[in-house]
Amino acid sequence: MQKLGLTYDSSVKRFKDKISSDDMNFYFTSGGLIEFPLTTMDAYLFTYMKINESQILNTFSYMLDQGRRVNSEFNVISVLWHNCSLKMVGGRCYSKVLEYLASQEDVEIVKGADLALQIKKKRWLTI
Repeated sequence: MQKLGLTYDSSVKRFKDKISSDDMNFYFTSGGLIEFPLTTMDAYLFTYMKINESQILNTFSYMLDQGRRVNSEFNVISVLWHNCSLKMVGGRCYSKVLEYLASQEDVEIVKGADLALQIKKKRWLTI
């Protein structure tokens, strides 16, 4: 993947049916690629986890609390939300999710490419 010019990947997901700290943060693969495990995805929330729209903000609150317990100073939570689901049941919550995340003083919303660049510049070790 690095030969193709990619600096990070975010396709690893250990648990489809729950929010887990095992699906948070980042690490370097043996080839030096940065891996941001997929913490959650819209499709998993509304299928495997059976979350409904009224539970979505509580689910994200729980996810942030999990991340804070793992590391109170720095943690990566990766969220995949498909644009095709924005008008579907469940997917309509995306704007509420973004508003909620943006309202948290200790949360910064960044693109994966920008975060990977920051990590490479600082040469952070896996936390």
